[in-house]
This record gives sequence, C-alpha cells and structure tokens, in this order.
Amino acid sequence: MKYMATEYSKAVKNIAWYIILVSYHFNIGIIDVLPDWLGYILLYNAVKTIGKIQPSANLLKTFSAVLIADSLFQMICKIFDFSIQSYVYGVIMAIIHIYLDFQILTDIWHTAQKYRIYSGNKIPMLRNITTFTYTVSFVFLYSDWNVYVTYGAAVINIIMKTYLAFILFIHADDEKLKNITL
Repeated sequence: MKYMATEYSKAVKNIAWYIILVSYHFNIGIIDVLPDWLGYILLYNAVKTIGKIQPSANLLKTFSAVLIADSLFQMICKIFDFSIQSYVYGVIMAIIHIYLDFQILTDIWHTAQKYRIYSGNKIPMLRNITTFTYTVSFVFLYSDWNVYVTYGAAVINIIMKTYLAFILFIHADDEKLKNITL
C-alpha cells in the first residue's frame, strides 16, 4: 500500500507541474520552452492515478486527451504560421480547461479530506479563485469592456496558480500521504 502513497504523491506533483507549464509561456522564437502539451500529458498521467482513489477523476481522461491534441495542433499551427480564429472553438477549449482544473483539484481535496491530510485545506479556496479569475479574464478578453479588468484578473490568476502549485508540492510531500490505500 505504500506504493499507492508514492504514486499519489507523484500524481499531485505532476498536477503542480502541469499548472506551471500551462500557466507560463516562455518562447525562444517560435519554440515554446514550456510547452502546454507536456503539461497536459503530465495531467493525463496524474488523472489515471487519482482515478484509482477518486473514481470521478476517471471522467477527466478524455478531456485531458482533447487538451493534449489541441495543444499539439496549436503548436503545429504556430510552426507553419497558421491559426484558427474561432470564438466558439476558443469557448469550448476554455470550458474544457476550466472544468478539468476545477474537477481534478476537487478530487485532490476530497482525497485530502478522506485521509485527513490538512496540507490540502487551501486547495478549494485557490481552486475557486483561479477558476473565477480565469473565467473573468477569458470572458472580458472578447468584449469591449474595460481592458484593465481582463489584465487584473489574468495577473491575479497567474499569482494564485503559482501559489496553488506551491501548495500542491507541499501537499505531495505530506507525511500523512503514507495512509493512502486502495
């Protein structure tokens, strides 16, 4: 059973890395140094592990695969200087991203509650803040409303996602994780 605790810890760390990879964009020319597709692959693998403890996480495998495919498609489009500008496509991808983030963080929090791992107590608050700020920045990005609201929400989102990743790294190393069993 110790193996499950190690596997779960690795999955939580993978989600923290996913958050970092998807939140930050560093480019050298057209090369993305921190590619989103790598973050989505880490998320997909983490979902498989967390699904062993929280069955609701298994529903997220398909959404993770869709985001991997979308990210790879976007990378190929960028290489060939081609883009698809579709509001509907952007909305669908944003909804998938928001739902996936919200649900995987909920599943981690439920696991923390189930095993009384208190290092996970900040996860729901940070999940709610990042979900709200991402949604606000996305909605107002396509409107003629105040641009400062969009930028403000985006900055708060990045700060909160960085803090969330930090909390997940701490949670992944919590001593009480050894109590996790199937």
